[in-house]
Amino acid sequence: MEKLPPRYPNHRKGLVGIEKIYEEIKPLLKIGSDDSNEVITFGIWGMGGIGKTTLANALYEKLSGKFESCHFFANVTEKSEEVVHKDLYSKLSGKNISSYDPLELRLLLQTERVLIVLDDVTTPKKLEELIYQFYPLGSESRVIVTTRNKQIFRSDAIKYMVQGLKFHHSLELFWLTAFEEKQPKNGYEDISHKVVSYCKGVPLALKVVGASLRSKSKEVWECQMNKLQSIPNMEIQKVLKLSYDDLDDSQQSIFLDIACFLKGERRDNIFPIYEIEVLLDKSLITIQKNKNGEVIEMHDLIQEMGNEIVRQESIKYPERRSRLWKHEEVVDVLKKNKENDIVEGIILNLELLNENLNLSNDFLAKMINLRFFKIYKEYYWIKQEQFNIYLHDNLESLSDKLRYFHWDNCCLKSLPSKFCAEQLVVLIMLNSKLKKLWDGVQNLCNLKEIDLRGSKRLTNIPDLSKATKLVRVNLSECRKIKSLNIHSKYLSELYLDGCLSLAEISVTSDKLTRLNLCQTSLFGVSKLKSLNVNSRPLKALELPCCSSLKEIAVVSDKITALTLRGSAIASLPSSISSLSKLTRLDLSCCRYLVSLPELPPSLRFILLDNCWNLVSLPELPSSLDWLSALNCNSLETEMCQRLVLQQLLRPNSYGRDSKYFVFPGNHVIEECEFHTTEHSMSIPASCLNISHLSGFIFCIFLSNYVPSVLGREIHNTFDEGFYWLVDMLVSIYEDDTQLWHARSSPFKFLRRSFQPPISDHMMFGYHDLSEFDGMSEVYHPSRDVRIIFQLHVKQKYGKRFGVFPVYATTSGFELQISESQSIQPKQPLHQRGEGLNQKL
Repeated sequence: MEKLPPRYPNHRKGLVGIEKIYEEIKPLLKIGSDDSNEVITFGIWGMGGIGKTTLANALYEKLSGKFESCHFFANVTEKSEEVVHKDLYSKLSGKNISSYDPLELRLLLQTERVLIVLDDVTTPKKLEELIYQFYPLGSESRVIVTTRNKQIFRSDAIKYMVQGLKFHHSLELFWLTAFEEKQPKNGYEDISHKVVSYCKGVPLALKVVGASLRSKSKEVWECQMNKLQSIPNMEIQKVLKLSYDDLDDSQQSIFLDIACFLKGERRDNIFPIYEIEVLLDKSLITIQKNKNGEVIEMHDLIQEMGNEIVRQESIKYPERRSRLWKHEEVVDVLKKNKENDIVEGIILNLELLNENLNLSNDFLAKMINLRFFKIYKEYYWIKQEQFNIYLHDNLESLSDKLRYFHWDNCCLKSLPSKFCAEQLVVLIMLNSKLKKLWDGVQNLCNLKEIDLRGSKRLTNIPDLSKATKLVRVNLSECRKIKSLNIHSKYLSELYLDGCLSLAEISVTSDKLTRLNLCQTSLFGVSKLKSLNVNSRPLKALELPCCSSLKEIAVVSDKITALTLRGSAIASLPSSISSLSKLTRLDLSCCRYLVSLPELPPSLRFILLDNCWNLVSLPELPSSLDWLSALNCNSLETEMCQRLVLQQLLRPNSYGRDSKYFVFPGNHVIEECEFHTTEHSMSIPASCLNISHLSGFIFCIFLSNYVPSVLGREIHNTFDEGFYWLVDMLVSIYEDDTQLWHARSSPFKFLRRSFQPPISDHMMFGYHDLSEFDGMSEVYHPSRDVRIIFQLHVKQKYGKRFGVFPVYATTSGFELQISESQSIQPKQPLHQRGEGLNQKL
């Protein structure tokens, strides 16, 4: 059959960025590859106007010469199954016919290598009728389908989502349309950038706006841009609205809620999962991840389309629209305070007020169908005088249909007693004047999130044990709350930092991953005495500055970080060793802590700074990389040294020079043969067993020196405190020739408490020599081979250092002190004087 010409022979005129996209797609189509015999359905999907048809045309033109028969069907949604099949049969058979035989068409499709493009397919049923019913097609055939609905394809189809153009490509396409060349006219550069920023990479918008501005003066351009900010271009809107028209009533309502109010909200907050998936598949929204999890985003032009749909409900009278979001219109409607059964949602930014807004106490009672209410302060954490909303009396009532209620800086002492919260999903009241939420018991069966941050007058929280769908609770800086009772298997986040009066917490959850009582400014949860948390998925438990906390019990399969800094704990429960995923344990400033139980084998970091009464350490886990015990002056120095030496001799301590241990001390154990009071030391190779030498454990002494200026102590400032920066350089010399050198990983010891070191300290680390494998060849008794250690630390901070040679033997690593004495990692050392071979 004669090859068909490209469907649109001139369509690539002005096409921008297509070559790069083609290179991305080419491997997916597998044209000419070893496994190209398979039949591939290739779906091109994305929002309206994004360039799906343009891309399909470009692929058709590039690939048409590689197939026996090629067919492009544009706008198939507007065509019946019979029309498409008759056209396809006519082209395949070479016959001009008025009717066709489906069986004969199937045979033709299964015997030829065909390329078929179906443009703008909207439903799975349509795709099934058009082509899927004839599968399998002939070997190496390709079917390319464009759609706004990702769900039309079978599972084996390859799907490609078309993204917006990059800014430079957008500029090029716009200039080609507006000026018919790749450069703008003089003086039009800035306004061109404004237009392109407005179009946000959508080719349709770039072409439509560019064509409307062609040959127009700069003044007209400025006027058109101002108009677009308030009234969107209807030609663009018409295309974008096609996906909206395909939605059912419920999905359309959710789409409009997002467009008007909820762009940037959490995905799981308020809407059914299925409905969100439908909007995703139709490219009306996207999901992006940020620090708060997955949030809903929407292209600006699609949002404009949604806003315009609502505006068209009543162009002249905002109060007759279902949703209000423009500041002036919202203020006007609230001031009028008329009966209203149309408005379903309102949003108002307090920071845009230019005066206090005094409203009647029944201003919400008259909006009987209100579902969404949001009065917010964008920068809620900034404490400054601003205008606010005030009522003459307490709020009279609220709509029983409310699902989303957000009121920052709320002047109310409580929500109305008549309020029924059964439909409520989200309750947010930041920095409110609330003393209580409501009177009586509410059915909170749908509540997922409650955020009352900064409500400092709030004295109690209603029993939330019946709020079984609760996912997030944030009561940070609610300083007068005394108790909290939550039992929700879905609860995943709980924030209680700054709850100064909180003394009792009862939490049960199957999904809690964060429990945060971290301090804000200088405030912690000072009255909490005991805490029992049972949540298998809990990943982090942050309890700093809980100065009354004496007992804690944690059950979790996934916890990785536990912070008890500044607590009154004297000992940890033995069950801590069962926290198999725990990697970080912060017990700094636990000044009643005397001893530690067996530690989890997964632990990598342990902070014990300012634990003044800590007298002993257990066996250290082999995984431990960091131990900081600043100012733990009750620890026995030699016992600590032997524990650390044992730890650094374990086989998995090698291969990474990143293990550091710091604790009080002013002398190294007497068995250390190599030590100096200077900042450098040279060890002749003749003093070492070179053939088995693996590396060195070094011990550096750090002083408690704190510099002063004009009699006032000052500290280094790294993040929030004093630090020592230590670096060790190791070199190997033969005579005066340097054969090899390496620098240990820089050690930065940071004092995270505000108290400076009150005594001398010692730091242990390891330096690996395995990178230099020529020592045995270099060394000969007749040669002057030396290993030189150079300590880099400020003179008054580093006082002296020593090194322990480490040797590799058939039984592992050991410190060969002499022919008859060594340290080997076998048994734990718990008491002074116990060596691994009973003796050092």
